[in-house]
Amino acid sequence: MRKRIHSGANLLLLEGGPGGGRGGEKVRNILEKTLADSIHALPFAQTFSLRMVKDAIEVADGCQAYLIAPEKSMRRLICDGVSLIRPPTEKIVDVIHDALVGMIDQTMEMVGKSNPDITRFSMLRSTIVRISMQSLEKFRDETRAFCVKMVDMESSYFTASFFRDAQAQANGRALAAKHGMNAPARGENDYDSAFPGGSPSYGQPGLPQYQGSRQGGYGGGGGTDEAFTPEVEAQLQRISSTVTAYIANMADTLLKAIPKAVIHLQVLQAKTLLLEPLYKQVGGITDEQLRLLLGDDPETAARRELLLSRTALLRKAQDEIMSAI
Repeated sequence: MRKRIHSGANLLLLEGGPGGGRGGEKVRNILEKTLADSIHALPFAQTFSLRMVKDAIEVADGCQAYLIAPEKSMRRLICDGVSLIRPPTEKIVDVIHDALVGMIDQTMEMVGKSNPDITRFSMLRSTIVRISMQSLEKFRDETRAFCVKMVDMESSYFTASFFRDAQAQANGRALAAKHGMNAPARGENDYDSAFPGGSPSYGQPGLPQYQGSRQGGYGGGGGTDEAFTPEVEAQLQRISSTVTAYIANMADTLLKAIPKAVIHLQVLQAKTLLLEPLYKQVGGITDEQLRLLLGDDPETAARRELLLSRTALLRKAQDEIMSAI
């Protein structure tokens, strides 16, 4: 029974049942498409709007921070971007957990059809389901904690070389354009000299865009604040573009690392260790405890004992006959 249940669980959780691919394909789509879509939909354009950049500079570096390198404000903005990525990371672990729970239900149905005898043992079925759910919850909690640590590490240590490498920043802006993690659109007062090689024309549907200092709109600010001077506006735009490029580069790395962590800590653990607590429990119990686990009714248990006694007598008689020949 142990071998049959374990094989059936493996078949459904990874290969996806008869025909293959259903369970594994569902997990792959969640990790490669749902996770990416949830991160791409985050409001980076609002978080890194010129008004938000200006406010971060004033809080972290002072009112005239554009006269120096605004390192503290950039750190603050990056931490704000990282904090946006944390909830989708936690959510994707929960989505994978829900998918695995659904596969457990399908597995029990499939095993019941291929092994009709197990349907008689209602207590055993409920024990298998209970231990499976406990194992999945344990894998979920461990995976969530690990993935959150991966995200938090990005806000604890920044790759300083990125801000010194013009090519890395250009690649980051290309990733931002590819993933839709867009900085505010350039205003008509922006200086071309602030963006060597030109700034990509970003735009994110459904989010308010920066309209330029003359109109007084500032991304998600929605107010009528004072107009920026061209010099300050160009500096704010440069900071916003650089931070957006860094966050896009970081998110691209996480989009590759998080699925690996989920597969290693959650999916493969469910494949190999799902019923391990049950196997350990069954291996050390007495016959009486095993009968309780199976949940036999008294009549069935009494009949089994009678048959075992008759079998023992027949074997003893057979041994005596063979010895007399």
